[in-house]
Amino acid sequence: MSDNIITGKLINMGWTLGMTTSSNHCRSVNKPFVILTLTIDQDDYPIRKTVELELEQFLQLSKQLKNAHNSEFLYDKIKIFPLLANK
Repeated sequence: MSDNIITGKLINMGWTLGMTTSSNHCRSVNKPFVILTLTIDQDDYPIRKTVELELEQFLQLSKQLKNAHNSEFLYDKIKIFPLLANK
């Protein structure tokens, strides 16, 4: 994973809930996961980044975003690393 930092204005954020049902390479099946997709405006060019999170990670991120919103601690720029760095 790269240590690149992505900066820019967050344009859109979406998520999809999924469930691992079977795998030849993974022991933990029947475990929920979230696909998080962010669209970031970087120098007037939209960049779309997708990351897979465990449900617990997504819930923690959601709580942090809610706390930031409630404290009016929002930025025009968002720095996301290494979670969304180029893979």
